[in-house]
Amino acid sequence: MNYPAAGRPIEGATAKAVPCVACGADLAIGRWDRWNGFLVECWSCHKLHGKARSLKNVALAGLFFNILSFWFLMRPRKALLWTVVFVGLVLGGGLFLPSKPPDSLLLLLAGTALLGPVAAAVIAGVSHQTRLLQPAPNPRSRLDSM
Repeated sequence: MNYPAAGRPIEGATAKAVPCVACGADLAIGRWDRWNGFLVECWSCHKLHGKARSLKNVALAGLFFNILSFWFLMRPRKALLWTVVFVGLVLGGGLFLPSKPPDSLLLLLAGTALLGPVAAAVIAGVSHQTRLLQPAPNPRSRLDSM
């Protein structure tokens, strides 16, 4: 997956320069990406840079904020997709229920609405952590493949 590249800091710019964890080069990362700890690629060493996330905190955020937690764990396009999927699942499930649905079906729909976003948030957190811990790609092999 391609991640946005962090730029070089510009003198006098409002973006705060953050040092790369691998090579120490200054990175210009936007406020929203820096605050949420989204992964960005270093312009110097091409290693992914971002904040480590605690899976316990990610799961709690998913439980308390439910679908809103997507907007703090994923970039906007992906968060919108997951929000539409879960809202559509709950609304679609509610619309197509029979007039007297069995309790087990209602329980399944409520469990999906409550715990589905938690599971998606934890999966996003695990994916974030594994990509953050991957070694930097070899820039030479990247150029050879083009």
